Amino acid sequence: MIDLNALTVKQRNRYERILQTAEEMMYQQGFYKLSLEQLTKEISVSRSTIYECFGSKEGMVEAIVNRISDRLDNSLEEAVKNGQLNCRDKFIQLAHAQSKNLNANCYRLFNDLKIHMPVIYKQFEERRRNRERNGYKMLIEQGLMEGIFDKDLNEDFLVQLYLKMGQLTADTNILENISMNKQETMEAIIKVFLNGTRNFNSAS
Repeated sequence: MIDLNALTVKQRNRYERILQTAEEMMYQQGFYKLSLEQLTKEISVSRSTIYECFGSKEGMVEAIVNRISDRLDNSLEEAVKNGQLNCRDKFIQLAHAQSKNLNANCYRLFNDLKIHMPVIYKQFEERRRNRERNGYKMLIEQGLMEGIFDKDLNEDFLVQLYLKMGQLTADTNILENISMNKQETMEAIIKVFLNGTRNFNSAS
């Protein structure tokens, strides 16, 4: 594998361009159908360049999965560490980021990894669990302190509930039946998660 710290700006840009194009193609075709020959034609690089950067097709897939995890880690960290926002606004900020970083193709990719590349999937799952332990749980704890959540509710349950609700945005059947786009759906999920479905502005 190539040492990213040793790359020039031009080489790093080429590396990122390979990953970006490969990720888009992988979403369309599935990673096991991703053709390196097609990829080299798409971005005008040699096969040897791809092997030099990633060592193998599997190495490239691993780099793409790490890239997805990096985006998820960064968006969560940015929300958690934003001292200017309360818990509600942090969840809203996170919702915008998640709508960009996760889609139905991502979840299909994760399922494919679980079957065909269990080692890479295990690494991805460990990073996901780390986000739950050190990111989402911190948001829940802040929400408990601010009185958003009932203190009788289990923190781990609230984390899992939020994550499962968020997966609805990847279900194309749901999106087709509710006349809402992914961003609107994610915002509605945040609203229901934080407020329930009752109209608190109406008379009791």
